[in-house]
Amino acid sequence: MELATVLKRKKVRMAITFFLALITTIALLFSSDFRQNIRVLRTAGIVMLIALWLFYNHIFMRIKPAGCRTILAASILLALLQVIGLIERYSGTIGFIGESSHKMVYSFILFIGYAVLIYSAFQAFITWVIHHRAQLKLKETQFTAWFRNKTLLKSIIFILICWLPIIIIYYPGVSTFDGMRQINQVFDPSQLNNHHPILTTFIMGGLAKAGRLLAGNNFGLFSAALYQILLVSFCFSYSISYLNRFKCSIYLQLGLLFFYACMPLWSIVTMMVMKDVSYFAIFLLYTIKLIDFHLKKEHRKRDYLLLWLLALLVCFIRKDGLYVVFVSLLTLGFSYRHWTRRRLLGALAIIVIFITVINGVLLPKIGIPNGYGNSDTREMLSIPFQATARYVKYAEDDVTPAEKKAINAVLDYRSIGARYTETISDRVKETYRISATKQDLLAYFKTWITMSVKHPVVYLDAIVAQTSGYYTLTDGLRTDVAGNVRQFDPRTKNWADNQLKFSFSDSMQKERELANASREIYRNIPLIGDWEGGALYFWLIVLSFLLLTVTGQKRKTVYLSTVATHMLIALLSPVSGSLRYLLPIIATLPFVFILCLISISQEESVNNASLNDSD
Repeated sequence: MELATVLKRKKVRMAITFFLALITTIALLFSSDFRQNIRVLRTAGIVMLIALWLFYNHIFMRIKPAGCRTILAASILLALLQVIGLIERYSGTIGFIGESSHKMVYSFILFIGYAVLIYSAFQAFITWVIHHRAQLKLKETQFTAWFRNKTLLKSIIFILICWLPIIIIYYPGVSTFDGMRQINQVFDPSQLNNHHPILTTFIMGGLAKAGRLLAGNNFGLFSAALYQILLVSFCFSYSISYLNRFKCSIYLQLGLLFFYACMPLWSIVTMMVMKDVSYFAIFLLYTIKLIDFHLKKEHRKRDYLLLWLLALLVCFIRKDGLYVVFVSLLTLGFSYRHWTRRRLLGALAIIVIFITVINGVLLPKIGIPNGYGNSDTREMLSIPFQATARYVKYAEDDVTPAEKKAINAVLDYRSIGARYTETISDRVKETYRISATKQDLLAYFKTWITMSVKHPVVYLDAIVAQTSGYYTLTDGLRTDVAGNVRQFDPRTKNWADNQLKFSFSDSMQKERELANASREIYRNIPLIGDWEGGALYFWLIVLSFLLLTVTGQKRKTVYLSTVATHMLIALLSPVSGSLRYLLPIIATLPFVFILCLISISQEESVNNASLNDSD
């Protein structure tokens, strides 16, 4: 007898859904901070159990076979990642699962609870979208007519007004270590290098230098910040105005507008002078143009040219942008046949060659090195280095003399164990030996593999600790923007080496403290604060993929190529849940998700307007 037939029997369905609701309630409560307070635990548990029971009973009564297997597979994957991330966070090792039978049962309950919840939530949302697709279409009113006229300009003005208080109290801007290093290179050309892309160095440093000549140090930093504010507000507003051509619900556009204008993250991030701000803005524009190209039936020369230029900018502003461009253009190219595919793949080949020649040949030729020693090599090896350091810290007795020698040729064996930090690899990477050859690296990786066989749990612990900030939903793994602001307050650090001497206004100190405290409160609000964390966006990428595949629009998964690739880059990054690596995804994915909803609600009719003709 089929499951759907069994679930139609009311008593059976009520019993099954109650049991599943009970398991999910236990999973949610025992993976949260509620468990520290018995009274709160009891109250929250009863409310949660009733709500989940009603929800599951509603969903399972309307369960449909279409797409179930795909949704189930995605739910199992997310539940598995969620559980191993939580276990790693609370117990320190995924070996916790096998320590005893009751811990194994506990872990299994967590897994089943999350899998059922995720499956039910995804099934409910996708079903709602399909059944209510008409509500996602435009309904003409006087307000929609007003908003859709010059949307770009109106959105820019609204965003800037919302950001203005933060701009004033954080004048002249918030510095970062990497940003100040780049600015210093322009003031002292002898320090010039391409560790941080030279284009952003010249833009930020050039603006800072020009601003200082005009009105002093503070205005110098603010000039660089102002460039970021205007660039980001334009790109955000363009994404909102781009939606005009789809005749979608005004609520989708307004939702995106309020996300950009009112979410506390954006107003302070645009004041943080660093290359990542320019990158996420151009990343968003590139994604829009990629989707725009995919939607058009015919392509003009300017379509190819604009896509190519934006792809180049993505590569020049951030080095790992090349991987984003490579995967996205490859995906776009193979979605076409014949000449369009050849042209796109040809453009991709030209970009790869051009970037390689510029960074690897031309810049070193004119005296601008690629970085600090072999820094590019060590940046790509965070996860293997972390696994080695954790192994040395917790299982050093099992390291053979030959393994020590192979490790020591690449890393400082004596210090990596003490330097190991679970969620950031910088302290381990700092021991990387510039003198390491390709043969040394090859010997190291052979040793890495043999050591992984001896203690696989140690390696898995290192990988989960390093990556879980990007896929595990939990309060402790949200990005701490307020902490970043406090960290880079010029009065809390020694900025003696900086060429640009700037300072905050003392008269705004209380306002800055209030803004930091407010962001801290916002960051810790359940569900709301998760919009500043990586895990929610990982799950949203999966949900977007399911929306397109379950509704038979697999070809449009090219929409997700840029954000999915960058999420993979983030997973391989040196820091777990790093804001810098999340910014392009946080800025772009809400727009892409709305397009996925629109593609279900209507057949897109996209004209041949260029990127400059959105309004």
